[in-house]
Amino acid sequence: MDQNVKTPQIEDFEAGLPAVVPEILPTAIETGDLINLAAEWFALDVANGDARPDTITTYLSHINHWLTWCRVNKVDPGRPTTTHIKGFRQELVQSEAAHATISLKLTTIRRFYDGAVSRGLLKTNPVKDIKAPRKRTADAEIIKCLTAGETERLFEAIPHDHKLKNLRDRAMAALMTLEGLRRIEICRANVEDIEETESGIRILVHGKGNDGYIYPREDTVTCIQDYLIHRGWGNPNIHAMRGHL
Repeated sequence: MDQNVKTPQIEDFEAGLPAVVPEILPTAIETGDLINLAAEWFALDVANGDARPDTITTYLSHINHWLTWCRVNKVDPGRPTTTHIKGFRQELVQSEAAHATISLKLTTIRRFYDGAVSRGLLKTNPVKDIKAPRKRTADAEIIKCLTAGETERLFEAIPHDHKLKNLRDRAMAALMTLEGLRRIEICRANVEDIEETESGIRILVHGKGNDGYIYPREDTVTCIQDYLIHRGWGNPNIHAMRGHL
């Protein structure tokens, strides 16, 4: 295995897991446990080797759930059957886990065993034909948005006292409500992602799967500039700014 590949930090996921499963791990492969192996495979395989660190962390969390289920139910994770996978799925359904959660967990486990198959450690993937149950709730009942009046009241609720925290909150609220950015995209935002162009200000948004640009409204730009000025940057050339928003 490539020694230059950096394995994500997985200490939070190791407690109580089986050390090594010899049924799928030849003795020639030296590894601490299945979580370590999953971390290495996900770093190499997910998103063509360029997965976000938080994506790998999420995948490891779901693998940890599966391995814990195997331990509790005395299932060998090195030789699971489709019946075992269906049992795990049924427990998720009975616990009223969201459709998206069940789907992601099964996708994660499928990716892990895909890695075992592609490396010649398993002949078949037991999760290959296992799907999440059909979603019964309409999207309109799940995806909600603020009305124009509710958005206005949200901004009114943020104090107009020019304190740094409130200026930050207004900038974040503008990016989310007016520009449609997700929470994770806000967390990944950096000042160097803001650029001045001939068409105006544009911001590089770091999405879950790929990056893209937005050209924010003038009121959004004003909120961001007010916040940055009070952060101590004054009003320099925007390309010279560095650091997290």
